[in-house]
Amino acid sequence: MFQRLIRRMSQPASSFNSTGPIQQCITQKLTQTFNPTHLEVINESNQHNVPKGSETHFKVVIVSTEFDGKSKINQHRLVNETLKDEL
Repeated sequence: MFQRLIRRMSQPASSFNSTGPIQQCITQKLTQTFNPTHLEVINESNQHNVPKGSETHFKVVIVSTEFDGKSKINQHRLVNETLKDEL
């Protein structure tokens, strides 16, 4: 067991953070639309009852001047409108 853990820990970080096509699309659309100063698109599908490798549940953390002066609900609406094809 420890050997497997050590092998996993010695793998490059990129092998743990591989992104699928949906996650890449979400990242691209949000970047193009909002020019964010900070963006995280986190695939949380593994925390749900879906097949391994699924891209069905995402958490997005985004900071952009495009949201200045807008309420939280309007910020969410802008993101949802941008990602309407993915939702």
